[in-house]
Amino acid sequence: MAEKHFRIKKYKDHNRPKLKFVVRSNVTGGKWERRFFETQAEAKTYAAQKEIELLNQGTEGMNFPTELRVMAHRAGQLLSQYGKTIADAAQFYVKHLAAESRSIPVGQAVDELIANRRDTGFSRRYCGDLKIRLGRFAKTFAQRTASTITTKE
Repeated sequence: MAEKHFRIKKYKDHNRPKLKFVVRSNVTGGKWERRFFETQAEAKTYAAQKEIELLNQGTEGMNFPTELRVMAHRAGQLLSQYGKTIADAAQFYVKHLAAESRSIPVGQAVDELIANRRDTGFSRRYCGDLKIRLGRFAKTFAQRTASTITTKE
């Protein structure tokens, strides 16, 4: 039979006469924890629930791949230097990916800008200048979307 992590003992204290049973556990490996109960049935129910909870959490922990656990630990260490968590990083990255998915290719953005300027009445000379300058820009970043280009580039 499996080892019991929660032990039920009779309890007697003149200052608390209603409490007759105590459930003790040292699951964390540190300080002993105690819970007090009036009846043995309450104590047994509590101990059984806690054993099941421990078994389930242990099972979940075993099903969590070691590679992911190590990756999460390293990511947590990197982020903790900046006061952030893995959840913060995931939320930020999801927003970034959503913005990136709505972005359009650079060439298309340049064409749309020039068409917009022409349709709103800007001079032909200005539109021609834009086409030359932004044409070079579009050639340089032809394979990229607008959202992936940084100011440093």
